[in-house]
Amino acid sequence: MKIPTFTTRTLSLLLLVLALGNCESEDVPVTSKTTAPNNLSLARTGILDKITISTTDVTSTVQSTFSGRTSKTVSQVFAEGDALQSGLNATTTKLVSLNKFKFGINEQKNTRRPQGLANYGNYVIHGWYFTSESTWEDNCKLTIADLSQSKYFNVVPVQLHTTQTNKFKHIDSHASGLTVVGHYLYMANSASILVFDLNKIYKIIKPSDPDVASGQNFIYEYTFMLPQVGEIIFDTDSGAKASYLSQTLIDSVNHFVVGNFYSTVSSSYSSGGKSMIWVLPVTNTSYSFPTIQANASRIYPQIDPVFPSGDEIGQELTRIQGAIIKDNVLIMNRSYQDDTYQLLVIRYANIFADPLVITDFFAGTISNPHGYNNKNWLYGCEDMEYNNGRVYTVTEFPEGLFGDRASYSGTYASFINLMDPI
Repeated sequence: MKIPTFTTRTLSLLLLVLALGNCESEDVPVTSKTTAPNNLSLARTGILDKITISTTDVTSTVQSTFSGRTSKTVSQVFAEGDALQSGLNATTTKLVSLNKFKFGINEQKNTRRPQGLANYGNYVIHGWYFTSESTWEDNCKLTIADLSQSKYFNVVPVQLHTTQTNKFKHIDSHASGLTVVGHYLYMANSASILVFDLNKIYKIIKPSDPDVASGQNFIYEYTFMLPQVGEIIFDTDSGAKASYLSQTLIDSVNHFVVGNFYSTVSSSYSSGGKSMIWVLPVTNTSYSFPTIQANASRIYPQIDPVFPSGDEIGQELTRIQGAIIKDNVLIMNRSYQDDTYQLLVIRYANIFADPLVITDFFAGTISNPHGYNNKNWLYGCEDMEYNNGRVYTVTEFPEGLFGDRASYSGTYASFINLMDPI
């Protein structure tokens, strides 16, 4: 069969933008076509979304505020055993063999839902937001799990208050994308990426912490807090936001993979722009933490993924909740309430080349990998991360009457093996 080719606009820089097909209506799943027609053009104009990057570092202010207080590392919290909760390790198979970590009973309540996920050495960090059913709507927290112990603890991310000097407040965020560089945690937060030092966890002094602002009852629900030390402003021309986050190596240089959740169904969760994925170089600068390297052109490598099969072939992939890139492979989670829970695995001849050529992909089921099945994967699948040969993800919703919210990981090789050649 003829290999489908995507034609894109050539950038004047060394990395190029991938092009997409227009999508005027929401992607309705069909399975009438299972492979790419030979004569279907997949080219479109596409959107080159320029980004302005700026970094704020408040490390010195945070250190000054907490001077005299003892901070803890993640390993110290686990060693001391304070406020640890129990989860449950298991294995399951959903397209691939997966290790599963089920959160404890409190995390199964519908007042909170996990979104972001990051691997940090022996630990897995999860970002949660609180729903409208909770007193703490839109507040966020983190759970840090040691899967070898089947234990985790909660920590509240906090930031400097805007009017109460050198006092800290909770953060309103869905914490929808997480990744770790060194000992710094990065959290996608719509128009920015928040930065935290994982070596600076503080125990909350109850009933009144001198470093916590007034009116912050949510913070006192937990034992530990994690102060924000920086922020990377992510300003796009189209209004597209930082919804999910992971990392990849390109020519031995670390890059953030930052994506924008987009659905053509209008909602408060659907950001502007399109379903764009940016690849942004990370640099060690004069800041206290690694940050995204700003450039005067405001142009960064941009991937606009499209359906590789079905009647939607060439149309943009919406509802992307998480993505990872390794070598020339793009792996994506798609979900939106109960309408979509799909895994896609796509290999390109060169993910930054022009023209772009797909060589292998998986979009459907094991028996029909070239079909389009939008309910082939983990229910409520969210953020993704790759580290040390494994792919990590987390589910926002429990599946079925007796389902549960859980964190999953499987070997990268098993995901790759799902693909069939074009």
